[in-house]
Amino acid sequence: MWPMLFEREPMVGLLEAKLTSLGIDGLLFDLDDTLLETSDYMDRYKLAFCVWAAEKLGISLEVVMPVFEKAAHDAFDILFVTLERWNLVVRMTAERLGEEPHCLDGGVEIMRELFLDSPRLIEGVRPVLAMLHQTGRKMGVVTHAPHNKWTEIKMVKTGIERYFDGVWIAGEDRLKGREDWEGGAAMIGVAHDRILGIGDSASADIWPMIGLKMRAIAIVPKWKRAKGELPEGVPLLQSLVGVPEAILAL
Repeated sequence: MWPMLFEREPMVGLLEAKLTSLGIDGLLFDLDDTLLETSDYMDRYKLAFCVWAAEKLGISLEVVMPVFEKAAHDAFDILFVTLERWNLVVRMTAERLGEEPHCLDGGVEIMRELFLDSPRLIEGVRPVLAMLHQTGRKMGVVTHAPHNKWTEIKMVKTGIERYFDGVWIAGEDRLKGREDWEGGAAMIGVAHDRILGIGDSASADIWPMIGLKMRAIAIVPKWKRAKGELPEGVPLLQSLVGVPEAILAL
């Protein structure tokens, strides 16, 4: 049951009226680095692996880190977000450091541990989601993640599953794109041109949204693969915290 009008924040009423005037019946959100501090979270595990590898090989951390980061970038182009990507990253790192390909395999478990926990919510996201939820719009998540329950863990551990009518997980062995935002729209049962999408990746989020005639709001990306030129007129925000004001300004 929706809260009575007098129980809601004044901003909720303003947002509801604005979304109605814009013809917006649904909201779709990217998850990682839009709602969650995923890049920072993964960096901790990457550092832990590199510290372990440096000690095992008897070389400096400063030598291992850039090699590992480049391997992670290159492996994404081959295996995307599959779990096997990290096996390839570890082998690439060993080879590029001049070692036997499998000499660092024991460290793969360090990277796999990240899938057992969740990044934290970006500061200020929860009240924004609560306000948007109270406008009565259908809300969904469109994310790119391994099909290994990690998305469910993230949604439950952060407690944000209550705000959403569904979660669409993009194919793990390809790039996230138009078909996933189409799937998200179908999931919440809202026509493309009556959806506002919010994400941080120019190529995986914003351009597909615009191509489907959705309205879009972009979040400044943390991951370099998410950076890119945006379509003209798309607002660019530092974080989701600015979304209510951005909606009112549309």
